[in-house]
Amino acid sequence: MKGNHSYRMVSIGVAAVFVLLNCLSGLAVVERNLTDACTASIQSLTMDFFFSEPAFTTDGGYVRVHVDEADMNLVTPGKPVLPVDISIIPLEFGTKIVDVEYQISSQVVYSLSSHTLPFGGRFLPDKCGKTPVAYVREIRNDDTTNLYPHDWISYHTGGGLSFGKHVTFFVLNVYPVRYNPVKDEICFISHITVTVNYQKPEEPLLDDPGIYDLLILAPSKFSFSLKPLVEHKNAHGVKTVFVSLEEVYDRMFWYGRDEQEKIKYFIKHAVE
Repeated sequence: MKGNHSYRMVSIGVAAVFVLLNCLSGLAVVERNLTDACTASIQSLTMDFFFSEPAFTTDGGYVRVHVDEADMNLVTPGKPVLPVDISIIPLEFGTKIVDVEYQISSQVVYSLSSHTLPFGGRFLPDKCGKTPVAYVREIRNDDTTNLYPHDWISYHTGGGLSFGKHVTFFVLNVYPVRYNPVKDEICFISHITVTVNYQKPEEPLLDDPGIYDLLILAPSKFSFSLKPLVEHKNAHGVKTVFVSLEEVYDRMFWYGRDEQEKIKYFIKHAVE
């Protein structure tokens, strides 16, 4: 955590720049080059997941589905409760996920005709109090023909701190078991290879905030007009950095409901 001095300097600097922009609105400006996302090389991360065969047990009219390596359950109201493997990978702050690809082993289909696996249900611990297991009730009126979950994987990104450093977290959910509610069948895979293609920012979106005294946020069209101010501050011992609002919106894409909230979260990360 930074001292009060750093927090005051950043806050005052941001406020002052927004006031300054009103005075600069009539000036001719030059657009800043924002090609980092286009020129940054794409990197890949490959992960392999292996799963034991699912175990099915009945208890009190419920079907219990368990996969040893998937120690969590996907619990969504109105949907089947199924095992899921969750991985959280920290990446450099501002990293973009380009795409996620996977290859699966042959599917094995298990019929549940005598013990229907339904939507809804309850989430209960196993009898030993260790790995969670899924208990589910029977379903009668469902015309869904798609498997649930809709894919073997899902993912999302989010920002946070890892050992005191701001990072982008990539959260991957792998579903070794999927359910066909029409045929009362379970589809299972024993192996899946997941490849994540991503782009790091060409330059760190924000270096260690402790090295700056003043953070200037403004539209990129003001970068040329603000350049003398940045140089002047740096020349007089006030360590100053300019970040365009376009860069903020681009790199904080997972934060905030609108642009104002993205700015707020960016400043929050800058001063913490």
